[in-house]
Amino acid sequence: MRRCVIRAIRFTSQATRCMTDRNLQRWPLSKTQGAPFPISPDFFYRWAWLSTPYCASAPKNPEGKTVRFSIYLALLVCIATAILVLPRPAIASAETRAEIQMEFSDFAKIPVLHGGRIKPLDSFARVKLKIFSGRDRLKDGTPATAWLAKTLFSPYDALGDRIFLVRNPELQVMLTLEKRRGHLYSYGEIARGLERHRDTIAAIVQTSQERWTPTQNELVTLQKNAHSFKQLLSGVSLVLPLALDIPDNLRETTGIKIPEDGAPPVYLDAAPALEKLRQSVHALHGQKGADVDTYTAEEMAIVETAFALDQIEIEGRQSRIFRVVPSVWDQSGLFVSPWEAHLGGHGSPQTAALIKVWRELAAAYHAENAAAWESAAKRAYDLAVETAQDSVSPVRMALEISYNRTDPLRKSALFYAAAFFMMLAVLLFAKADVLRKAVIVTLAVGFFYHLSAIAVRIVILMRPPVSTLYESVLFVGLICVAAGLVMEYRRRDNNGLLLAAFSGALLGLLSLGNLGGPDDMEVLAAVLNTNFWLAAHVLVITAGYAFCILTALIAHLMLYLRVFGKEKNAENLFSPLYKNALLALLFTTAGTILGGIWADQSWGRFWGWDPKENGALLIVLWLMWLLHGRIARQLRLIDFTAGMAFLNVIVALSWFGVNLLNVGLHSYGFIDAVAWSLALFCTVEIIAIGLPYFLLLSRSKNRKKRGAA
Repeated sequence: MRRCVIRAIRFTSQATRCMTDRNLQRWPLSKTQGAPFPISPDFFYRWAWLSTPYCASAPKNPEGKTVRFSIYLALLVCIATAILVLPRPAIASAETRAEIQMEFSDFAKIPVLHGGRIKPLDSFARVKLKIFSGRDRLKDGTPATAWLAKTLFSPYDALGDRIFLVRNPELQVMLTLEKRRGHLYSYGEIARGLERHRDTIAAIVQTSQERWTPTQNELVTLQKNAHSFKQLLSGVSLVLPLALDIPDNLRETTGIKIPEDGAPPVYLDAAPALEKLRQSVHALHGQKGADVDTYTAEEMAIVETAFALDQIEIEGRQSRIFRVVPSVWDQSGLFVSPWEAHLGGHGSPQTAALIKVWRELAAAYHAENAAAWESAAKRAYDLAVETAQDSVSPVRMALEISYNRTDPLRKSALFYAAAFFMMLAVLLFAKADVLRKAVIVTLAVGFFYHLSAIAVRIVILMRPPVSTLYESVLFVGLICVAAGLVMEYRRRDNNGLLLAAFSGALLGLLSLGNLGGPDDMEVLAAVLNTNFWLAAHVLVITAGYAFCILTALIAHLMLYLRVFGKEKNAENLFSPLYKNALLALLFTTAGTILGGIWADQSWGRFWGWDPKENGALLIVLWLMWLLHGRIARQLRLIDFTAGMAFLNVIVALSWFGVNLLNVGLHSYGFIDAVAWSLALFCTVEIIAIGLPYFLLLSRSKNRKKRGAA
């Protein structure tokens, strides 16, 4: 019987979840709390089976006969009374709470273990929301921390938030989602479609990911996001007030604790009585069977309470993502979720005190008591830091929150873009000295933000600044701007300012895109997280990328200066072009060799070959071919310049292209949007280089013909 009860609990968990998602409304318990619904039992029976994976084996319900598994009716009723939060009239709506303007600054500081490192809740909320929606705040401007608080403490309100981004038209049709601007949908909207295609998803994940279509890949990703969100919904459900009407006699006989302040009980109050309640349900079933019509009101209360608590516990066992409780029994800095602390043997006086504070946070949130909320948030932070001891650095936590709120990289990109447009004005008005000085100041401010951001990231992560594709873009942009400013300092011909502003703006805006997912400043695998080799190989090779880009931009500038008849200005740029090409060759060659040594020391072999290192070698070979061709006088100046301009395409293929392959250490899998963007970039570059190249060749031939004549 015990197995049957547990199986029934799982069944009702799925059925009730589907019902809640389909109607986007909780069952109306506010009027007659704990009473059955004025809907026929036959409706529950048929609907539940259609909404669960067991529909193929569902038994038929003969007209006028009692359902064989009528115990499910009691389960459905109990789930209706066991929604994790209080009835809706007792809880202020999200709109009402927004008007009160609760302060989330202290809540944002609470440490959480995510992505292999301990970070503030502010970073956790931003990363999660950006994974779901592509944004770090809701469409109405609600900050990520406020959204996270609502998801944790008022799950019902969070169900309606449109946070899941579904752009793929094929996937929208598949999940029967209405087309709307922004392509954002709520959990309830996507859950219906995901439930229908559960077997399809299971079949997809059993195949090799290399064979997935873009739509299949997005479907599986959406399923993962929905599961992650569901874990957040039950992240602190053990301290949320229950919507159960527990009779006094049941409280006395089972030992369910009632808070002294008269507040509704939570799961933790009733958990000690759960085993006794299960035994009572078992005894009832043995005496009266599964026909709940023969149960008294007191017996129904026992069934409802037992199954409701079981349901909450089952959902809680799956909630492992919200790791805010330091484990005092693990000295490695392990954090666990509140449910893991309660059920997984991580309990201690310290964890009990911390969970009690989370209960106070939940109570303050529902009561809209801003003072109590701020006080509880501060104590939650202090207790977590005290319990975690050296695992949490308050300085780095505060620095990360400041980094998130300042958003220095976005500011630097905007300053670079402003400097570029001002630089265009300088070129149009040759004597605009004041505007030129403004360009220098604007570039300096952007560079300060850029450099500060990378320095802060080094302190937070305690490693060199480059380990991911996103971080490589940041570092390459910094080197390009710095090199452009040095070039301007030495030459003072405005070309350095133009190159610095353009490269900074281009790479800065590129970094604002979703390169390989949101920037969560993740911790690398142990074999890769070696500071020496990250500095020696990765920084050197990315510096080589930067000098390659600067070389290619100078070559572009030379081509177009010659097109517009400024031959002397173009000739003056040959020296910086040649010097930057040599620097690019030096750094890319050294970086490639160092990468091979690192691979040999880490894995006992070289790449064998990794596509990324093949790409780096391609850059080296391209530069060597052009430089040797020019030195040997086998390449004309126009050929050499065009070849150096084409270096941008070679770098793009090595930097981004090989990452789209499904093989190699640096493979991120095929990303359709990145592939199309890369193809577009290469096409534009071929046209931008080819047009002036062939135009200059044509002019040269015409001059020769006129000279011969």
